[in-house]
Amino acid sequence: QLARAPRRDVSPDAVRSTILDRVSGLRRWLIRMMIERAQFWQSRRETLRSTIIKQSTAGRAFLLEIGRRLAERGIVETTSDVFYLLPDELKAALLTEDLPPERARTLVTERRRERERLRRQPVLPRLLAEMPNGHFLPFDSDAPGGPAGDGLVLTGFAVSPGRASGPARVLFSPDEADSLQPGEILVTRVTDVAWSPLFLVAAGVVTDIGAPTSHASIVAREFGIPAVVNVHEGTRRIKTGDWITVDGASGQVWITHNAAS
Repeated sequence: QLARAPRRDVSPDAVRSTILDRVSGLRRWLIRMMIERAQFWQSRRETLRSTIIKQSTAGRAFLLEIGRRLAERGIVETTSDVFYLLPDELKAALLTEDLPPERARTLVTERRRERERLRRQPVLPRLLAEMPNGHFLPFDSDAPGGPAGDGLVLTGFAVSPGRASGPARVLFSPDEADSLQPGEILVTRVTDVAWSPLFLVAAGVVTDIGAPTSHASIVAREFGIPAVVNVHEGTRRIKTGDWITVDGASGQVWITHNAAS
């Protein structure tokens, strides 16, 4: 029945015309100007993002070549270790040889460990409580701090309709994409363009951070999979293997079975 139903035209021009047809006079002129300005700057934003990605790709290739040379000389263990050394340290290792291999490897190990610790830190709390001295302190009364339990409900923004149930896959980087299996629910902090291929595999998406116009929201709607964003503590309360249900219409996520139990 849905396939035979007439499809509405949701192109930008059709939406623009629908909005403008409902107003007149000065209000129509103001709204049209606002739409045109938003369209103009949105296109510039995407051009800027594309340019930054191109520059980052070139810079990454350059650093990887430095890492390859350092690894050949035994200063670091792997090519990717180059990303854990500061510019002065790289200069010392390449030009003056003032950075001994033992020191370089110690720095890389310490910084990898620190990166992993920071990557798993909880995101900003729901509220910031103002103190008498004018400072703000995190306040989150509904964060239990422990692992998720059966029946726990998380609430966020309902951004892509539909309901999906399946095992959760908690990921913190698109580098972990190979571990996501078809039918699993992707749970992560926030997504950007590098995460897009994972939406082809995931049965649903849950993010700690996000809004109706964030990357995860838009791509989930494009691929037609349910998504709930801005649940704040999904990556902390949900564990890989937990059986969860994502309702993209109500903005709720249920942990129906805890993998640890």
